[in-house]
Amino acid sequence: MLLEIDDNKTVGELEDRFNECFPYLKLELYTKAHGWHGRSLPADKIAGDKKIGDISKKHRQAVLAIRSGQKAGQVEKIFKQQF
Repeated sequence: MLLEIDDNKTVGELEDRFNECFPYLKLELYTKAHGWHGRSLPADKIAGDKKIGDISKKHRQAVLAIRSGQKAGQVEKIFKQQF
């Protein structure tokens, strides 16, 4: 899937687009990273109405390619590096 990301998109829009392509998975964004085999805390979840521009330190527009064979950790790493 190709996920278009820019400062004007909301977290909810990204989550919805991801769910269209991967209906049995979900995408959630958090303010803090977790360790290997760790879990993110519910209190750190970013609300769906937040704009990417309000939470990103790297303000850029990009298209993120997510493949069905990628592991969650790989996708997390790409998000952290690019956004």
